[in-house]
Amino acid sequence: MKIGHFLMIKEFFSKGPLRLLIWDFRATFFIVAGLSALSNILMIAPTLYMLNIFDRVMVSKSLLTLIAVTVLLVWFYLVNALSEWMRSRILVRAGLDFDRQISPRILKAGFNANLNNDEYNSSEALGDLTHIRQFLTGNGILAILDLPWVPFYILVAFLLHPILGWLCILFVIIQLNVAFFTNKFVKDPVEESIKAQRDDSKLIFSKLRNLDVLDAMGMHENLRKSWDKVHRTTLSTNTNSTDLQRRQQSITKFVQYAMQSFNLGGAALLVIFGHLSVGAMVAANMVTSKALAPMSMIVATYKQFVQAKIGLLKLEELLEKYERKELESSPNSSVDLIEIKVKALSLTAYANNKQTAIIRDLTFNLNPGEVVGLIGPSGSGKSTLLKCLVGVWPEVTGQVLINSVDSESIDKTLLGNAIGYLPQDVELLEGTVAENICRFSEVDSERVIEAAKIAGIHEMILKMPKGYDTFIGDNSGVFSGGQRQRIGLARAVYGDPAFFLFDEPNSNLDDIGEKSLISIINNLKLKNKTVILVTHKTNILSELDGLILLENGSIVAHGKKEEVMIMIEKRKIQTQATF
Repeated sequence: MKIGHFLMIKEFFSKGPLRLLIWDFRATFFIVAGLSALSNILMIAPTLYMLNIFDRVMVSKSLLTLIAVTVLLVWFYLVNALSEWMRSRILVRAGLDFDRQISPRILKAGFNANLNNDEYNSSEALGDLTHIRQFLTGNGILAILDLPWVPFYILVAFLLHPILGWLCILFVIIQLNVAFFTNKFVKDPVEESIKAQRDDSKLIFSKLRNLDVLDAMGMHENLRKSWDKVHRTTLSTNTNSTDLQRRQQSITKFVQYAMQSFNLGGAALLVIFGHLSVGAMVAANMVTSKALAPMSMIVATYKQFVQAKIGLLKLEELLEKYERKELESSPNSSVDLIEIKVKALSLTAYANNKQTAIIRDLTFNLNPGEVVGLIGPSGSGKSTLLKCLVGVWPEVTGQVLINSVDSESIDKTLLGNAIGYLPQDVELLEGTVAENICRFSEVDSERVIEAAKIAGIHEMILKMPKGYDTFIGDNSGVFSGGQRQRIGLARAVYGDPAFFLFDEPNSNLDDIGEKSLISIINNLKLKNKTVILVTHKTNILSELDGLILLENGSIVAHGKKEEVMIMIEKRKIQTQATF
């Protein structure tokens, strides 16, 4: 390989994070290329065997020569089989290593994409990674590694006879043109088919998340009609793409077989005119077959190549977009988070790509040992504000300072361990009850039980079939809303965080659950924790120290509970007087 070509290849692999990682495996690919070279050289053995059988053994009728060349052929086959097994094994191991190195980064970037409401989600990203790994370890990459050996087989054909060599070149050129037009005609339909399959899967999975509502309200038929339109388009697109691929593969096979037959016919003419032996004729057919095989395999694996290419571009865009945000600033791991003081400065959160502001220019303080209630009508931005405070809302301006340090600069794991967050809709993750409570860290039984007792669900968990080892599937709907909320509460208090954010924590709780919640709030206050909670229920207001009243995304009132309540009463009287 020329230095210029090597530099061009290096430049290509330096254009994206995924390609950079693939470039790190170049030593592995060089080893596999070496084994491919050995395999291709050894595949000349059958050609030499045929030459010896027809031109020597059958002429001399020597049994000893037959045994000798057969033993040699078997030995070459054995070495060839070993080299092919080794290159496949090396590629598979390299693929697993590649996956292990890049999948955590892709998963993290996928999570960030989900938080930013990006359509490209984590499961799609990992599926694309699988396509890339399968291509890099499958027949497609092996065919590419065999492709440089086509000139070697052409040279062998020239050694048998110059006319056979020129015929081989002609057939290879024809095969290359077939491969080129295959790429031209099949590329767009294959890409459309892959996109349609993604959209089809995305639609049905989004509907299945709300299966209980669909079943209760008899929406199955409406869903089926909606999905059927998309699915029919997907089937039509996929059928057209498959038909095109099969047609091109059939054309490729026809060309390959026809070229081999023409080659055999040309060699037969040379035998008739005495310019070639019968053994060389058979050998020439085998050499032509090997010269055309890599291009046939490339055509056959073209869809895998397109899937890998699309996946590579999408994953690199994902990593460039969401991984770079974390790399731009090194996380601060030295912040003391035993107690937390929060200061929000001019917080504004947007929806629809900064077209609509949900909350506007909010500034306030939250102090240790203080429980602040967040109240206001529905749609005023209360849940959005909590998401901004924990750093999961995508479009935000302003700052959230944690102990006078910008929360965006603090190490996510460090800050996450110091936060107890209970969202409005509690989703339990696939795993055991204990794993959900301990946030999927290593299960510490004592701390898990302590958190469950604080949330008042220890006895409830013990009554489950396997207690804390009870498995929660992908659909946590087998638990009632109150049970999910209380397990979520146990998860929030696990590890003794310093900053608690509760979004309507008593919305699904019974009287016993509400008493446990009030007890938790009082204990958190005694431990000097910082607490903010959203509530619509007045029975919990007595436990609060301060209130923030939100209306239309703006702070209307903020201060001590009594002061804000008096202000709310005055506004009610003024409103009644107006009417």
